[in-house]
Amino acid sequence: MGIKESVLVALSGGVDSALAALLLCEDGMEVEGVTFVLWDSSLEKLAGNPDAAAENASRVARTLGIPHSVLDISEGFQADVVDYFKKTYLSGRTPNPCAICNREVKFRYLIDEAMSRGFRFISTGHYVRISGDGQHRQLLRGIDEKRDQSYFLSLLRQEQLKGAIFPLGERLKKDMVRMAKEHALPIQESESREICFLGNNDYRSYLRRFMSDRFHSGDIVDLSGAVLGSHDGFWNYTIGQRRNIGIPAARPYYVVGTNAKENRVIVGHRKDIMKREVLARSFNWITDMPDEKELQVTGMVRYNQKPMPGTAHIESPDTVRMVFDESRFAPAPGQVLTLYNGDEVIGGGIIE
Repeated sequence: MGIKESVLVALSGGVDSALAALLLCEDGMEVEGVTFVLWDSSLEKLAGNPDAAAENASRVARTLGIPHSVLDISEGFQADVVDYFKKTYLSGRTPNPCAICNREVKFRYLIDEAMSRGFRFISTGHYVRISGDGQHRQLLRGIDEKRDQSYFLSLLRQEQLKGAIFPLGERLKKDMVRMAKEHALPIQESESREICFLGNNDYRSYLRRFMSDRFHSGDIVDLSGAVLGSHDGFWNYTIGQRRNIGIPAARPYYVVGTNAKENRVIVGHRKDIMKREVLARSFNWITDMPDEKELQVTGMVRYNQKPMPGTAHIESPDTVRMVFDESRFAPAPGQVLTLYNGDEVIGGGIIE
């Protein structure tokens, strides 16, 4: 294999990774696919057959005429993603498992596998772009604003981006769907954009299934501490939630926060969850941390939001306080704050 043009593609069995591999083949690169088995049989009834994605990916690889291998990383996925997911909810925070998984699992194992087998490049089906030389890579938003996934990659480190190729970043999803049909790729027309190990269930179904011993009722209170109702587990509620709170009122209540220590859910009105200031720790600078203490940037606190302008105050190398020009809806502790300079991703951190 010619090492200069060899690329290892993470094939999920879905349309986006299949098209990434196809485009790389059309560019004349020597392409191989690898599929990660992310969960074991303990999650099968909830998330589906753990071998199904590998089987789908194998069909894609045969169609493309590329070699394909399967790597079971379920043990690492359980420790770094699933356990993190449970612990974060039980601490009263809202986890972002996809962002954590990209950094701690998917890119980590993909890079390790590529290095051990002599590949120069890695590739995934994310809708993002990359620029710069081998020593200084910039992560950019994908041109398809509705599909851009840079928010979920903002925790990646510079060394994880050095050999990365993202063929879909310059393309529109609608064009990719058409291309998949034209090439008769053996994939489903639609893909889930939810948390993979939950299948078609919401996170509460998972927690109820595996954490039945943590069911404890408690009080739902307003911001003054007055008891308005009861809950059957504070982790059933997330900041910004409006539905299924169970408290009739002329003005709808929203979840403002949860208190794991006191086993309480705190509710208020929409104005109470609108925030201008967001503090993020463990901040990951994709390129070098700037010398300035204040930056005029845009930021996102939830996926599928538009980046909005504000001032980032750098309080320490790993702590950033973002002050938006206008209030943002329901920034949740445990979620990711991603900062941008134009289309460039500056980095991301975990909201406090």
